[in-house]
Amino acid sequence: MKSENTIVKFAIFILFFTMVALILVSGTYARYVSTSYGSDTATVAKWVFNVTDKNGNKVNVAGTTAKELEFDIFSTLSGDTSDSIKKVDGSLIAPGTTGSFTVALENASEVKAEFKTKYEVTNASNVPLEYSLDKQSWSSSIADICDSDFTEIGIGATANTKTIYWRWAFTDDTDANRDSSDTALAVNTTLPTVTVKATIDVQQVDQ
Repeated sequence: MKSENTIVKFAIFILFFTMVALILVSGTYARYVSTSYGSDTATVAKWVFNVTDKNGNKVNVAGTTAKELEFDIFSTLSGDTSDSIKKVDGSLIAPGTTGSFTVALENASEVKAEFKTKYEVTNASNVPLEYSLDKQSWSSSIADICDSDFTEIGIGATANTKTIYWRWAFTDDTDANRDSSDTALAVNTTLPTVTVKATIDVQQVDQ
């Protein structure tokens, strides 16, 4: 009988010990455990600004160095020019010729941009050309009508520079001196030339 009681007590002790061990183990290891990771990647927004050259090609000028392009400026002859001058491709100008020009732009960047245009004239023989923005007020200096402020152009948008009008005005019959000087330009052994250079500054808009 004593042996049976001993066995029962031992069994109860084992059961009690097992329950305590389970409680301790579950209290130590039974819990929710999670680990999270996150990341983000950004790509530099592209900077592409196209200017249309004299051949109608879009040229990306948004490089780290300046690019020189050729524009058709004097090929925009208008009025009676087609009847009064041999070539109307812009290679010839004469008293009475007139025209206008713009430069086509495209902001193909992924940021807003702004542009400003400056024109410079090389005219060593002082061919009496005049320039205007409205055909009302004319100036012999194209610098007088250059952009002083930047113009904004949106992402993916196109725009034109301001229209510049030019002319070699006819003189009236009383201006003999002007007639003489105009004629002298056309009878030189080396005929004078006029070159207009357009410089387009482009920059990202300051947000």
